[in-house]
Parts: sequence; structure tokens; C-alpha cells
Amino acid sequence: DNADFTEYVNNLFADLLSADMVSLHAYVEHPKDFGINDYEITLGRYDLDNPDDTSDYTDIISTLKSFDRSTLSAKQQITLDELLMYMENELEYSDLYMFNTQLQTTTGIHVQLPLLFAEYTFAEKKDIDEYIELLCDVDGYFENMAAFEKLRADNGYFMEDTLADEVIES
Repeated sequence: DNADFTEYVNNLFADLLSADMVSLHAYVEHPKDFGINDYEITLGRYDLDNPDDTSDYTDIISTLKSFDRSTLSAKQQITLDELLMYMENELEYSDLYMFNTQLQTTTGIHVQLPLLFAEYTFAEKKDIDEYIELLCDVDGYFENMAAFEKLRADNGYFMEDTLADEVIES
């Protein structure tokens, strides 16, 4: 095994998973066990200042391509191939972000978030503290989402009126 590759992949896992607290909490009971020591307690945000920025993808792809395949184990080569394919696909379709919305009539985040909060597990005191912080983040989360939906609308990508009405009613 290539120790540098393993370290990079572990750090990438930690960085990607800690982008939003709900995912982090759902997948990892003790973040410190995975080297995740410093994370923001947030539901996540759209980057409204630089929505076209793809540097995260290009940086990851560049780093992955810098590893010499011949120094990787068979398992690491599979991991490399899968990560490259995933990141290259994300980069290839990154210009379609305006088609993305978290507001769908039956599966939108406005429907799922109460369920996510209801199923949130509490194993230790920090889980309660983080849960309360997440609850306090809901307004900011939806304000950011509304700003993104306005950006979509300003660019002609807002949902049809009938779907918008259904989302509002749900």
C-alpha cells in the first residue's frame, strides 16, 4: 500500500463528509476516529459568490492523477479509478448546477429535514449540542436556499408554477 495515497484518501473522505453536519452525523458516530476534529456545524450552503467555481474538483483530480499507479496496491488502484471517475463526472456536469434544486414536491429538503431531525441519534452530550446548533441553522439554510432559487429564477431555471405551488403546499 502507498501510505501517501491512503492518507490523501482519508483526508478527502474527512473533508467531503464534514461539508454538512447531517451527513457527518449519519455516517460517523465519532468523527475524531476518522481524523475529523474540526468541522462546522451547519446544514450546508450553496456558494452564491462563486457558483461556477470548479477548483475543488480540478484540485482533487490533479492530486489523484499525481499518484504513480505502479506504487498503489490493487485495492488502491480501484479506489483511484473510482474517485477519478466520480470527480471527472462531477466536473463534466458542474455547469448544470442551475438545474439542481432541493425543493421537490414529495422528496424535497423541506419535507425531509423534519424526518432527518426526528431520526437524529443522541449517543453523547455533544450530539445534543450539535443538534441544537443545527436547529438554529435552519433559518440561515433556507435563506441561502431561497437566494439560490432566486438566482435560478433570474437565469430562467426556476421550476414551473404548478410545481412551485405544490412545493409551497407541501
